[in-house]
Amino acid sequence: MTPEQFQLDLEDPRERHYVMAHYAFRQICLDDSYYFFSLMASEDKSQFIENLIEQVESNCPEDDTQLSVEDFEIVTSRVGDHPIVLIKMPDPKAYVEALYVGVVSTLDLTQPFEDQDPQVSYFTLELGEGDEGASFFFCEWKNDNHLNLGEIQGSCTLEAFATLVEQRMELADSQSLH
Repeated sequence: MTPEQFQLDLEDPRERHYVMAHYAFRQICLDDSYYFFSLMASEDKSQFIENLIEQVESNCPEDDTQLSVEDFEIVTSRVGDHPIVLIKMPDPKAYVEALYVGVVSTLDLTQPFEDQDPQVSYFTLELGEGDEGASFFFCEWKNDNHLNLGEIQGSCTLEAFATLVEQRMELADSQSLH
């Protein structure tokens, strides 16, 4: 998908869309990553997303955006020996709305779970205005800090986003070894 493919018909981001990508999913995976990852890999993920949408709607009453569980795509996979959840969000309609969310746990799936205290890394691919018009921005949340890791021009698929996340995790691993 390219940034130009999206119909940007809003000046400001939809609050519900923004809150889902930047706060709701992130807060749940930070509060209990075991729960988040197991739920997103289960048959109950659609009901979970539906419940999360309802919570976001009740917390954002001024926004009449209708989010539907059918507009989300969830993919679970691995980055090395670590679980990753990739979420395709409903299509963005304004700058700073996310197209993709990626959540990686430091949980080593080859080791006993009870011996680990996994951390979570949280990434987004957001639509924004770059140097040459509409672009994607690869971002990471560290605690409550939103970091812009770089502008991505041209096309970006869910697979390409997963590769960006994997490369960022490899870079973080190599930097922690030094």
